[in-house]
Formats: sequence, C-alpha cells, structure tokens
Amino acid sequence: MPETYYTTRKVADWLGYKEETLRQWRSNGIGPPFIRVLGKIVRYRASDVERWMDQQVQQTNGQKKPGRPRKLQRRRIRLKD
Repeated sequence: MPETYYTTRKVADWLGYKEETLRQWRSNGIGPPFIRVLGKIVRYRASDVERWMDQQVQQTNGQKKPGRPRKLQRRRIRLKD
C-alpha cells in the first residue's frame, strides 16, 4: 500500500498548531520527521507523524515515555535600567 504524505498545513491542522510552529520546529530540529522534496517542498509521512505523536504521550506521573529529545530554546531577557 502506498504511503500517505501531508503538507505542512494539513499536519498543523491535524496536530492543532499553526503552520509557523511546524516551520520553527523544523528549523530547531524538533517535531515530527519531514521530507524535503527538490530542496523546497516539505511533506510529512502520515506514519512518521503518528509515531512522533505516540512518543509525546505523557505518563500519569508527568514523565514522558522515551522518545526523541527536544532542544531547549534560550531566550534573551532585556533588563531595563
């Protein structure tokens, strides 16, 4: 059976996020795996997105099941004098 591929918009709708969030995740190396076609077109395999969602499941004690580690973002805070 052929694999199903989705656009960024479709996956964003599916996951309940904005397209920009998925773009930021891609640039930061987090989020569901994706495929870049011809250097510009981005597609997501349905099976990869489902596997990634399964890895995000929280246990009742607040601990995540083992999965892909996420990178922490550092934010600069500007202090006023």
